[in-house]
Amino acid sequence: NCVIPNLNTFADGLTQFLIYPVQQYMSEGLFYGFDYSGVKELQVDYATMVAWMRQAYWSPNDIRKATGSDRVDNPIMDEPIIGMGDSFLSDYSVDLTGTKDFIDYEKGN
Repeated sequence: NCVIPNLNTFADGLTQFLIYPVQQYMSEGLFYGFDYSGVKELQVDYATMVAWMRQAYWSPNDIRKATGSDRVDNPIMDEPIIGMGDSFLSDYSVDLTGTKDFIDYEKGN
């Protein structure tokens, strides 16, 4: 909570001082920044993030994308995983196009 904000402030100041005065650099969208990917302690806790995404019913391909992995080219990987034994939604599909009415389900009919 201390290092990243200070480095971002420094990078913003450097960008304003060296990049903003040169119109060509501004139009190219150049800026200074820091790469924190080599510092393990500053990385996202992927286990916590993936657990949250599973609880929010994200599809496996969405989870893979959010964690930087390539998608799997299989239609079932685009379906959300539901909590009933970690099954795909299509495993529990219900045909809603039938002609039954609510009365048909009363008292075991």
